[in-house]
Amino acid sequence: MAGRFEILWEAGTGFLFHLTGGEGAVLAVSRPFATIQDIKAGVEAVRENAATGLVVLHPTSKPMLCPSAGHEGSMSSLEVDIVDGHGMIRECLAGWLEENTEGIRVVGSFSSWAELVPSLDALSDVVIMEVLLGDNTSLTARIQTILAAGHQVVVCSSVTNPAVMRQAFEAGALSYVPKTAPAAVLEAALRAAAAGQAHVTEEVAAAVAVDEPKPKLAPGNLR
Repeated sequence: MAGRFEILWEAGTGFLFHLTGGEGAVLAVSRPFATIQDIKAGVEAVRENAATGLVVLHPTSKPMLCPSAGHEGSMSSLEVDIVDGHGMIRECLAGWLEENTEGIRVVGSFSSWAELVPSLDALSDVVIMEVLLGDNTSLTARIQTILAAGHQVVVCSSVTNPAVMRQAFEAGALSYVPKTAPAAVLEAALRAAAAGQAHVTEEVAAAVAVDEPKPKLAPGNLR
């Protein structure tokens, strides 16, 4: 499988890209870029120069240690929780992750924020969260409460408004996965979040880079 450039967006930093190999290992990380146009130009520059670039070893550089044999391509197990008001979504996601990924398993399933709160201290490392849960707790408050309890958040939602996406990132979510995205995007986001890293597709990065007025949704979901 060919390598790929993964564009990430981090609040307070900007756009970054990771160059990953065929097995998903990160081979290189870029400097921050201010806009999506700048980072696309940076990706093109790497594509144009990498194939013919010279390898130069600086005398003061230290050698890099290679991974031990037998561990290449292996994926560690990962337990996640999901909070979504639709039972079918929770069941389908749990089934897909268990059957189509290496070691990702949904161990906690919650239909509402109120149902999740009593289990805050017992949540897994990563929580998959829908934006619209039909309660009076804001998206920012939900994300920051989970972060304060020591867990990471990946938002997976039917809401694709850029202002909502920005609010999720500003609150501390590491990824925002629209429910229209392929399930493999969610898998990549979960693995990145487990490592404390953001994972943002080019489409989401481009969306959050656009200035739009704050959306008007049902009270409680966004504040």
